[in-house]
Amino acid sequence: MVKGGNEWNKDIIEKLICLYRERPCLWKLNHEHYTNKAVKYRMYSEIVDALRDDLPEVDHISVKNKIQNLRSSYRKEIKKVEASLRNGRDEEIYEPSLWYFNLINFTRDQDRPLPSLSNLDDTNFDSCNEGMEEEPEQCIKVEKKAKFFKTPQPKKPRNELGKDLSSFIKSCTAVLSTPSTSTDDCDAFGNYIAEKLRKMDDNQQILAEALIQKIITKGLKKQLTDLTDFSEQISQYQHLVEQRNNNISPCVSHSQGSSISSAGTEYCKNTNN
Repeated sequence: MVKGGNEWNKDIIEKLICLYRERPCLWKLNHEHYTNKAVKYRMYSEIVDALRDDLPEVDHISVKNKIQNLRSSYRKEIKKVEASLRNGRDEEIYEPSLWYFNLINFTRDQDRPLPSLSNLDDTNFDSCNEGMEEEPEQCIKVEKKAKFFKTPQPKKPRNELGKDLSSFIKSCTAVLSTPSTSTDDCDAFGNYIAEKLRKMDDNQQILAEALIQKIITKGLKKQLTDLTDFSEQISQYQHLVEQRNNNISPCVSHSQGSSISSAGTEYCKNTNN
């Protein structure tokens, strides 16, 4: 590591870039020794030895880190230039402000592209570490970013999406418009009762619905039995009047085992007299 008063100045950085350029196996992707660790280690050792006069405490790590920082700043400048070129205006083309931009320009297009998610496996990360020794942190950044990559899904053409949607809507409409055919005896009996009620006048419909509701209520309460029947309730006085109209002696009503109301009794007395 570079310590104390030994710092990277402009002259030392220019010397480092020249030493780096003279050893293409460190930066040229298609070089035959680009992935050869032994050869690359020897090349870095030569650079370290050449810089020892200016930086006595320089080592492999400090050299690699410095090269990484230089190339990273260079890549940022390249992106700014490319972005300005896409705008298509000459007056807006970005002019690099990095003083060593032209010195390190030989590394342009010599960056390994980030692997896609489908290619990110242990083997690829190993080869990445072998091939990018001059940038030891780059593979770590790639590995972190890979966790957030998503495999792009193929998109359907608009016309196919329209056909699928149209088919789905038609299917839903057919299901909703088709009347239910699952009926049972209750449905049939209900339709029968409704048909009969329609033949009654309004007053009879009201009375019939009230009686039907009473029977249904008893059924829901589980109060219906085989002995349950429907009968009209007639008051005793009305019963006596009906007997009189039919010329039947009302006094025989005592034989039914029930008491006669005071009005009925009085009527019997008046009739006997």
